[in-house]
Amino acid sequence: MRRRHSSGWCSVLAATQLWACLPDDTRATPGSVVVTASAQETLGNEGFVTSDGWRVSYRRFVIVAGELELDGDACETYSESEYSRVLDLVQPGPQRLGLVYGLGQCDFAFRVSAPLWDTLPGSGIDETDLVRLRTPGSDAHAANAGVSIGVEGTAARLGVVKRFSWQFRRFIQYTECALVDGESIERGLALRGGRELAVDLAVHGDALFAATASSSAFEPFRLADDTYGNADGEVSLAELERVPWAGGPEPDGRLWATLGERVYLGLLPSVVRFRGAGECAVESSPTEPDSESGF
Repeated sequence: MRRRHSSGWCSVLAATQLWACLPDDTRATPGSVVVTASAQETLGNEGFVTSDGWRVSYRRFVIVAGELELDGDACETYSESEYSRVLDLVQPGPQRLGLVYGLGQCDFAFRVSAPLWDTLPGSGIDETDLVRLRTPGSDAHAANAGVSIGVEGTAARLGVVKRFSWQFRRFIQYTECALVDGESIERGLALRGGRELAVDLAVHGDALFAATASSSAFEPFRLADDTYGNADGEVSLAELERVPWAGGPEPDGRLWATLGERVYLGLLPSVVRFRGAGECAVESSPTEPDSESGF
């Protein structure tokens, strides 16, 4: 014990001497960005009613988000948040994701991906959740990957109840985030020295059931179980893959073959929105590039 204690003091002394040799940071005082994630009203206790009359309620809405970045030619980056957090957005109130420092006009980016071994648990998340999310699995749109977004809930109408429990295994990178108000676009963040800026990432529970830009529907999901599946009351991702998508091309021209493809590849990235209703450039991948997942 003495040797360990002595060795520890030697390490502290060496670190102190090294610190004394480092040059002073002469850069200007940065601004700080406190980033939170919060649930929109569609994730509340009452859930939401779709345009075709189904009440959708979530029991859990778990998302792994973080790895916050500031970038850009006019941005001086002081720090980045290289970790992520596992959050259950059914929990009340905004939940903290991270803190970053920078100065100037900065682009803002973040990631949604399966948890690493140093990912931090948020309120309502336990070790069982972390193990489940880290455990690799495969589906129609990912192979040997952990879970980045997991949702559980029910939909009810006229005495009929359908359950769903979906584990999404995509890596999603959000970059060039901006607020869009009509023709006005406010890109990134303007950071001033010594000033704190609050940025919230809003999580929309109705996004997975969007029929159009202004409406939602659950009837196609019911058909996935009753017509294309085994009619056991549980709507699975595999059943969604059997439903032909007849909704036509998206506004950006993308055309999905199945309902499952549209939900997994098209709607899933829109669950998280920059500063409430903002937009980001999105890149979705079945695996996280150049990462050490620990699997």
